[in-house]
Amino acid sequence: MVNKKWYYKNFNMVSELDISGEFIYNGISIVNNMNSIDSEMPTELFLALYNISVGIERLQKIILVLWEFDEKEPIEKFSERIKIHNHVELNRRIEKAVGKKANFNKQEYQFLELVKNFYSNARYDRFAEVGNSWEYRLIHKFLADNYIGYERLISNSSIIPINDSIRKLIGRVVFKVVNYYYKLVKEGSQKSGTYSYELRNDSKAQKIFLHTENSRGLSSIKIDERIAISEILVYLRNTTDKSSYLKFIEEISPLNFDKMEISRYLSVFLLENRAPQYLIDEIEYIYDKEKINIRERIEHLDLMTKDNMQCLFDFPYQKKIYTLLQDIKKREDVSIEIITRLQDANCYIDDSEIQEVIKSIIDNANKYLSNEILREVFINDFNDLYRILEDEHVIERWENLILDEEVN
Repeated sequence: MVNKKWYYKNFNMVSELDISGEFIYNGISIVNNMNSIDSEMPTELFLALYNISVGIERLQKIILVLWEFDEKEPIEKFSERIKIHNHVELNRRIEKAVGKKANFNKQEYQFLELVKNFYSNARYDRFAEVGNSWEYRLIHKFLADNYIGYERLISNSSIIPINDSIRKLIGRVVFKVVNYYYKLVKEGSQKSGTYSYELRNDSKAQKIFLHTENSRGLSSIKIDERIAISEILVYLRNTTDKSSYLKFIEEISPLNFDKMEISRYLSVFLLENRAPQYLIDEIEYIYDKEKINIRERIEHLDLMTKDNMQCLFDFPYQKKIYTLLQDIKKREDVSIEIITRLQDANCYIDDSEIQEVIKSIIDNANKYLSNEILREVFINDFNDLYRILEDEHVIERWENLILDEEVN
């Protein structure tokens, strides 16, 4: 039977680690997307600091569970002892629990002080005081203490334009803090015989905690993601590749956007990870103007977001190939027309192994039609290749899909 306190250290903390990483990722994303900090409207700064401070605090408490929690102590009593919102005090307790000073430099200690003051004072200051802007003053001091310069706007000198140096500083400092703490999570897991360090594959937390050190710190995560999306856009625009998914997209008629606005739309997608409202308004206008069947179009667009729909996309081509193969099998012969239709359909089959088998059938058929091999040789080779599809249950799967289509 699983010990309750082991369960607490293992499964509870695995979930907490995922939550912590999610908060930190979201905070770093906001920092990367920010253009400026305005003391009068500090929404983005507030959300960035809130997410990062909550994420770091939860990470600190995971370490205390793994290192400080004495299993003789009731869980409820221990949980009350860590119900504090003071990153500096939590770090002091971590240092005591692990028996060594944190491997932080001056900047990293300053940042812990910043998130402590933000969480203790800035979260609710506008409910308590008129015109207060704690988070603005905290970040202004942090940047000044680290000699980070920026050009002040002539129109409003209080606005802080977010430049690359600011993103690098925050990304690098948060990485150092998070990286050190995650090492303690792994060491604490080993000490307590738990798997509390484990991360969901391809999760936001995995990106944060397994990030490789570089000069930009965690801010490079968003740059990498932006590059990845840009590369996909370039591929979609310029590729000559064929697949059932690409064919599906090709067959959706594009809206009549103003081509001069496309770069503006993409800039917001790539830099801010959102669709601008003016694009949404434009789409609604085009839908109305061109009398588009919105329900039908959205059903098609929704299919583009589902990663398990590949079978649906290439089913028409699988069905076509199955029918053509049955024709060859029945007639024990082949024609140029059938070869052409096989080639056309095979381009959109997404299983490379099936593609190779069909390609071999096509190659042999071409040899037969050009009198390089006898018909008997072609049919024998065809039957051998057909058996490969049978042995791999491809033929059976095709027949079931066709039967399901007929039933429905």
